[in-house]
Amino acid sequence: MPAAMEYWDLTGQFRSGHRLFARFLITNEGPGAHGGAIVGHLVLPTGAITPLKWGRMRDAWTISPDGLRLKIGKAVLDMRTAATTFAVDTDKHGIKVGVEFTRPDAPIAVHPDPTAYRVEVVTPVAARGTVWLRGMATPVPVDGTMALTHTWMDRSEVEIVRRRNEVLAATEDVAFYLSDVAFVDGRRRASLIVTRAARVAYRTDDLPVAFAGTAVLPDDARYPVADVWEGHTADVQVVARLQRAWLRWNPLDIIPAPFNWLLALKTRPQRLWADAEVSLTLAAQPDHPALAARGTGVAVVTFHQPVAAR
Repeated sequence: MPAAMEYWDLTGQFRSGHRLFARFLITNEGPGAHGGAIVGHLVLPTGAITPLKWGRMRDAWTISPDGLRLKIGKAVLDMRTAATTFAVDTDKHGIKVGVEFTRPDAPIAVHPDPTAYRVEVVTPVAARGTVWLRGMATPVPVDGTMALTHTWMDRSEVEIVRRRNEVLAATEDVAFYLSDVAFVDGRRRASLIVTRAARVAYRTDDLPVAFAGTAVLPDDARYPVADVWEGHTADVQVVARLQRAWLRWNPLDIIPAPFNWLLALKTRPQRLWADAEVSLTLAAQPDHPALAARGTGVAVVTFHQPVAAR
C-alpha cells in the first residue's frame, strides 16, 4: 500500500545514566517505496547526545525472511531468538553500541485500533551491553532495562493518530506500559499492561487517563506536555510524574530534502522523551493479589500535529 508503515521502537534506561532511544522504520512514504531508516539517540550521563541515523532506499537495507532481523546502515536489530540484540558498529562515526535483552515468548498485543493501527509491546526487561565512543579507552559496560514496541498500519499514521502518550517503567520485579492514543477522529483509547516475572499480572484497555499541569517543551509552546498523568478505575490507580526532559526531536529530520518539505505539508511532528516517576496500586482480585509498586521509567510523547499555532 502506498502509505503503509511499520516501525520498532527501543527504549533503554541504564543504571550508569545512559539512555538509548532508537526506531527502525520501514515505510512507503517519503522518497520512494519500501524505504528503511534507523534513527536513534544515545544520551550520555552528562546529557550529551550522540545521534544514530541512517536511511536507505529499497534493496539497500535488509530484513530476514521471517521479518525478525533488520540491518539498516550500521545498525542491526535481531529478534530471531528470545535474546534480542541491538547493535551499532561504525568506525567512521566512532560509535560501537551493543545491547542484549531477553524477550518473553511473544510480545503483548495492545492494538488501539485493531483494524487500522496495531501495536505490540515488550514491557521493560533486564538488559546489558557496552557503549564505546571515539575517545574512550575501553567500552563502558551498561545494565538496566530495555522496552520494545512494534507498530504497523496500512495508511499514513498522520491520518490515523493525532497524539500518542506512553510510559514504560519497571521496578525490580514489576514492569508496566501505559499508552494513551488520541485519534484524528476524536476517539481516545488508553491501555495499561502490568507484568510480573515476564507474565501479565494485569491489563485493561479501557483506562480513563487524565492529564494535569503543563510543562512546555523547550522553545516551542505548540507542543505542551502534562506534568502528571493519572489513570484510575475501581481496580487500579497509576500515576506518572514527569521529571527531566532528555530529548526533543523532529521525526522529519531523517527524511532528506526536498522530501521532508513535502511531508511537512501534511504533518509537523515532534517527539519528547522524559524521565517519569511511576506509582501503581492494584486491588486484589480473584485471579491476582493486591500489588503496590513504585519505579522509574521513560515517558514518550509523540505529536503528529501541533496543539496550538505558533
